[in-house]
Amino acid sequence: MFEGWPASPRPSDEASPTPPVRVQRPKPDPKVVADQLAAALRPFADADGAEIVVPAPRAAASSAADVCSYFPPSEWSLFPPHTAGPVQIATLPLVGGHRGVVASRDVEVGEVLLAEGPLVRWPSSDRAPASLLAAALTCSDAAERLGALALLHPRSMDDALASAGSRERLTRWCAKYAAAGEELAPLWCTAAGGSADGAAAAVLRLCLVVQWNAFDSGLYVHQALFNHACSGQANCDKAAHRTSDGVCSVIRATRRIRAGDECLISYLQPAELSHATIASRLEQFDFTCSCARHPVLDAAVARGGGGDDALRALEDVATASLKAALQLAAPRAAVAAARAAVASLVEDCGERHLAVATLRREALVGLRRRLSGQDKDTADAMVLLLECAVELWYTQRLLLGPLHPECAQTLFDIGVTIQRLLATAPQLFFRLFPHWGSPLLAAKAEQRALQLHAHIVALYTALSV
Repeated sequence: MFEGWPASPRPSDEASPTPPVRVQRPKPDPKVVADQLAAALRPFADADGAEIVVPAPRAAASSAADVCSYFPPSEWSLFPPHTAGPVQIATLPLVGGHRGVVASRDVEVGEVLLAEGPLVRWPSSDRAPASLLAAALTCSDAAERLGALALLHPRSMDDALASAGSRERLTRWCAKYAAAGEELAPLWCTAAGGSADGAAAAVLRLCLVVQWNAFDSGLYVHQALFNHACSGQANCDKAAHRTSDGVCSVIRATRRIRAGDECLISYLQPAELSHATIASRLEQFDFTCSCARHPVLDAAVARGGGGDDALRALEDVATASLKAALQLAAPRAAVAAARAAVASLVEDCGERHLAVATLRREALVGLRRRLSGQDKDTADAMVLLLECAVELWYTQRLLLGPLHPECAQTLFDIGVTIQRLLATAPQLFFRLFPHWGSPLLAAKAEQRALQLHAHIVALYTALSV
């Protein structure tokens, strides 16, 4: 035995151990557990409280027969789409150009209706119609592209006058493009083989073609035939995807469409725009908004009155305040100011107004950016992000339906933020979101949000186009 080293006790030297006291914990009431679980998953049900079922993706139709059934080959075959699904061109007397696209059979959610590359892409960040038109006129096949542009509305200045609504409105547009007409007239003469006498009028018409038909990713011959409806009434979604060959824009059904019904997309983004903002943004087109206001999400401004002009002013002030808040360096100050900007618009318009939903979308973008950078583990920012995402998801369910592709990002925000708050600030999370007030309930909510996200993404991206 080493001196000073404690001896190992013999069994006879040890005291008898005290038996442990067994505490009888009450078993949880199965009904209470079931009710808690139902409350935790209720935010992920549809507007009627039923479980959201995402259908399996449908196969895309891409055979030559399908494509040829969509457009008359003699006029449209020079720049055919990559894929044409169960749609066809129809004569619609009440819309500009008197044409539209209708379903040739019943269409299910997620089906590809058209996939197409742009006839002309914007040459730079400049979104002036004359800029895109100049790119078209300087292509090696400019004559063929002008032939395709001739098919689009307005096909003549008489059509433009009839659609513009008034001669004064058309006069304003003519003045807007007067300089472009002079600058591009020689290019048009070279490409079209026309005389200088009619060049200015031809360029003016083409500027209107671009203004009325081009999208952010470029001008598409066939997709330009899809008419506009506001997000609540649109039954299709258009999304541009980058591919190895450039850009491919795909139109898919977001709701079930019956045979013979028109296929409609929204020309405006984001999806949650108020009627007031929609009216101002449609001024570039030859039509005004005829969609009815949503009775819950787009009611009149509760405080102050003044109609759509007053609402746009409130939106502008709140948006400027939010952007300034998200630029602040101090995380807590930034979140507090952002929360105040949202709360101010809620006070003016109500919790569920589309103007508030648009502002919350802006907040989500900014908070996502901050949380991926300097504010990586800021609990205040994560809490505000989760609150905005939950409210935005509620709005999207009512406005767009729960299977719209816009819902996927919002559900992802909810699931990932629950996950991060559980890892970094669980007690704060349980206190602020009591319906997810235990690890089990929170895990179920996170799982359901991410599961719905994955299924919706698959519905709109799993098809080969």
